[in-house]
Amino acid sequence: MKPVLLVINALDVRTEATAVCSGRPVWQETLRRANSLSEECDLLLVRHVAENLLPEACGVPQIRLSGYGAHAVLTILQQNHAGYAWYVFMDISAACMDPGLVTAFLETGRRQIAQYVYGEHYPKGVAPLVLSAEALAILAGVSSGNDFRFGEEAIFDLMGLDINSWDIEMVVSGTDFRRMRLDLRVQSAEALARMKALLAIDPGLVDDWSYERLAGCLREHVGILRTIPAYVELDLVDACQLSCHFCPRSVREDLVPEQSVSLDALDRLVKDLRRFAPDATIALSPYSEPLLHPQAATVIRMILDSGLRLVLETNGIALDEKLAHLLASADPERSIVIVSPDFSDPERFAREKGADLLPLVEANLERLLALRQRNVWIQAIQFEADDANLDAFYERWKAHEDAILPRKYNNWCQCIPGRPAVDLSPLVRTPCWHLARDLVIRADGRVPMCKQDLECRVSPGNVFRDGLEAVWAGLERQWQEQCADPAFQGLPLCAPCDEWHTYNF
Repeated sequence: MKPVLLVINALDVRTEATAVCSGRPVWQETLRRANSLSEECDLLLVRHVAENLLPEACGVPQIRLSGYGAHAVLTILQQNHAGYAWYVFMDISAACMDPGLVTAFLETGRRQIAQYVYGEHYPKGVAPLVLSAEALAILAGVSSGNDFRFGEEAIFDLMGLDINSWDIEMVVSGTDFRRMRLDLRVQSAEALARMKALLAIDPGLVDDWSYERLAGCLREHVGILRTIPAYVELDLVDACQLSCHFCPRSVREDLVPEQSVSLDALDRLVKDLRRFAPDATIALSPYSEPLLHPQAATVIRMILDSGLRLVLETNGIALDEKLAHLLASADPERSIVIVSPDFSDPERFAREKGADLLPLVEANLERLLALRQRNVWIQAIQFEADDANLDAFYERWKAHEDAILPRKYNNWCQCIPGRPAVDLSPLVRTPCWHLARDLVIRADGRVPMCKQDLECRVSPGNVFRDGLEAVWAGLERQWQEQCADPAFQGLPLCAPCDEWHTYNF
């Protein structure tokens, strides 16, 4: 028996892992890289009893489990696969894993007598996670009674229950990829598209597995960050009950209050998203109040039933009991609800938002919080020199302090007066994250360049008329211009924008 067991997680195989890239399926490429370590490590494939996307015989010893929990996996490893000094974990979708990093991380663990070795600043799916035998035994016990789904994140979360009790070593990437938020595990359509883009740029990555080569390609070709839409912001209506002076509606001149998205149009959009970007999130709404749609409950059900993720951002005025029960029944892992009282003082609320409705908003929010315990966020806007409001807001909602979501002030490219609490912009400007992943759709179907483009001055067309893929492709030029021009002088709105470094869920 070798001193190391390399555990390959195939409990939750996505169809993308079966896609062919450069001549072989993703899962096969992952096992090819794992097998290159066979002189140093024993290999073990962990599969679910119901998993049937992989061939029964994969050329690697395997076990099948009836559940997905971390406790079951860790316990079986401890009881039935004991005797190893080290356990290395990787995912079946990690076709960019560098075997050399496995060796390097193990050497670090041995040299530093560590219990846990992980990579910092690497894209996900490139660096391994390493546990000592001692750490594995402890985690098997700690995981009892917890419902963590097995994976690298679960191991990290379990250790985080008492993070100071561990001897931890981290190996830092020579390039900090945190800003790019890259996940190279092929677990989504977006990740598969990015993998194909990488191989199109540098086909040699198939046989040269060095992280150095991969990192160089990622640094030089930042354009691959844009693949398919990940966050689709849809205006259901073009109306709101409030007149907040810090809202873009206060400066827009093209409002059509009677405009609302039809159910037929929404059905077509949802089906197109399921085909083109199946892991996308639909966010309601970028400029208006989504619950004013005459069939808001039907819209919410349609999105939830589609399998897409939902983010609902509402002022809370129309969040009645029926809608609260509907949102409470939704899977909190696939839905987020953001309610925006913004203030805790009724007079301040009425002055800043144009209506004396804070008691109603708070009552509706309290009802929702009583029905749904996860992924309900209570939003407060942050103004310049306004700490007193935020302090009072935290005091008002102290029973739900972990759910409070401070909102960055947005001056909409200087269209409204600037009142930011603090300038959080990085010193070095990089291409806009929103142009890379976001798609904004107005209630009439028009698509602006981004959410800051209030008047649709740069538009590739109408999504209901021209189709989802066509309008997304039509914005590629703006993205490439941002990648090529660090000063961004050629694009309207970009120069005064301070939202380029922010990102959505």
